[in-house]
Amino acid sequence: MDKEYSEIIKTAKEKYKYRILPRCRNFEQERIYIQNRAYILTTVFIFSLAIVLFFVLNDFSSKAKIISFLPFLITSLLTGALPKKKDFERRVKKEIMPYFCSCFDNLKWVSSDLYDKSDAKSDFDKKEFFNTARKMLKKSRLPYFFSSTVFEWDDVFVGCYREADFEIIELLSSTSDGKRSIINFSGVVIKIDFNKVIKAHTMILPKDESLLFSDFKKIILEDVEFNKKYSVYSNDEIEARYLITSAFMDRLNNLKTAFNTNKAACAFYDKYLLIAFNKMQDIFEFGTFNKSLLDYDIFSKLLREIISIYKMIDYFKLTDKTKI
Repeated sequence: MDKEYSEIIKTAKEKYKYRILPRCRNFEQERIYIQNRAYILTTVFIFSLAIVLFFVLNDFSSKAKIISFLPFLITSLLTGALPKKKDFERRVKKEIMPYFCSCFDNLKWVSSDLYDKSDAKSDFDKKEFFNTARKMLKKSRLPYFFSSTVFEWDDVFVGCYREADFEIIELLSSTSDGKRSIINFSGVVIKIDFNKVIKAHTMILPKDESLLFSDFKKIILEDVEFNKKYSVYSNDEIEARYLITSAFMDRLNNLKTAFNTNKAACAFYDKYLLIAFNKMQDIFEFGTFNKSLLDYDIFSKLLREIISIYKMIDYFKLTDKTKI
């Protein structure tokens, strides 16, 4: 199995070198130009602001004070005209992500923009996808999502490996009463279709998270270290112990390492395994002004994340469409 992963990584590296990197170089030149221009304008802006304050706070004529505002105003307008970080990042992702996805069989990057005209010919129904995802997240009964009323989507990857469908969804969920909003989750969710019947509902929660329901029984596992970090709840103890083995815990740790987080929650229900990594920022950071697009670590991180999901699928042998 490790040999297969090595072959996938080798192929991906080749595509990175010959298909992705040349396109990154074009955007890198633009990024450096925008970054340098932003530095210069910011410096001039601060200097102009200092001049304005000097004239305003001292006894100068009204005409002099008005003239002193001109460089400040011009610099403010030029600074505001700079390309926005999100706009630049979106352009980069729309160009580069399809090539990254081509490194894997059946992987697609989906923009969260429901009204993107470039998707007009696509048969992927984003609105239906996000509506279904919302229902799926709430049905998991994980506390992050069950009480949430607002879901804001960002990057999404939809893939299939060995006949097992999976999704990687970056999102923010919150509870809002119209006057104020409380953030419940900000991170990434991994949903893997089991291709098997999961009879019970089992959840793994970090120790600092409380369960919202009374129809679950707390399960104490034999792994002392795991019990220190997580609490396991299920309405079927036998199935829960079958699912949550030491080997599964190892795969979960591999996912946490790949996604650079130390906090995870999981739910086994219906035919899904749902894994949520909360409190993460810049999960799919690509195309930002402050980081070179030629940095291989950006590509390598995405590569490790996909491979770690493949390993979880292989562990559960999800191509075997049988009962748990």
